[in-house]
This record gives sequence, C-alpha cells and structure tokens, in this order.
Amino acid sequence: MSELWNTLGNNLIAVLGAFPHWLVKALVLLGFAGLALAGFFLPKSYIFQDATDRKPWRDLRYWALVVIALEMIPYLFF
Repeated sequence: MSELWNTLGNNLIAVLGAFPHWLVKALVLLGFAGLALAGFFLPKSYIFQDATDRKPWRDLRYWALVVIALEMIPYLFF
C-alpha cells in the first residue's frame, strides 16, 4: 500500500514541478479560498443546527473563514 502512495506522491511532485513556483502557490491559495467560500453556500439551518441561538460567534462559516485565512498566511510569505 505504501508503494502506491509513493508512486502517487512522486507523480504529483513531477507534475507540479513542471510549473513555476508562483503558479503552484496561486493554485493552492485559490483552493483554500474556494474552501472558505464554499461554506457560505450552506443553508443557515444547517449551520445553526444544534445552536441555542443564532449569534454571529456561533456561525461556523465565519470560524472556517478565520481558520482557512490563518492557513493561507504561510503560503503568502513562503
């Protein structure tokens, strides 16, 4: 099983290695941004499913946005 993952990993590195570094960074950042925005397409009833009230700090979409923004910071600088 680990040979399968090694093969897939090596192929992914070979494909991404063919592109400029800035392009790969941009693709990763776009992927993070897409994940951050995807949560805002969920219905509010799903977001506040077991919440006792609908206060903004209970909105999981904003928490996900903050976490993903923090994950994006290293990609912006390194």
